[in-house]
Amino acid sequence: MGFEPRLTAVFNIAFISIGVVSGILLGLKFNDQKYFRVVLSTLFIVCTVALAGLAVFVLSGLAPPQRSVQFAVILPLAIISGGASLGFIGIGIEASALYPTSGTYVCFAIELVVQVVGAVLNEVASDAIGFVAIVAVSCVATCLLLFSYHPGLSSGRSF
Repeated sequence: MGFEPRLTAVFNIAFISIGVVSGILLGLKFNDQKYFRVVLSTLFIVCTVALAGLAVFVLSGLAPPQRSVQFAVILPLAIISGGASLGFIGIGIEASALYPTSGTYVCFAIELVVQVVGAVLNEVASDAIGFVAIVAVSCVATCLLLFSYHPGLSSGRSF
């Protein structure tokens, strides 16, 4: 949308910092495995909705010309999507570690996926319609999470 670098830095800082704080607070509050599924599902859905809101706002052409209004819409959506998309990692690792494998492999696999997908999205989504790619990936990830859970796969423990 042509924001000056100073404002894009604000969006980026808000996204990442709220994501880190969200992950810490969610990890403190929801450290019992009985909460993992609902918390993760909620985070993935909230992230997808916030990213879709950003995509619609940025790509629809309906955004008002005033930068202050654009900023006032984009910043909260960036905060929400950052909190949801980065905030899941700790609980995601804990939930995945319930499956019969070493926690080392689980942590490595999750961090690898996050880093690789993040790097690819950074390249793919760096143009005017980048949010479409990000929303598509978020929708796929949300559907995989929501529809791939099968009780009993985790040796009697559920997430």
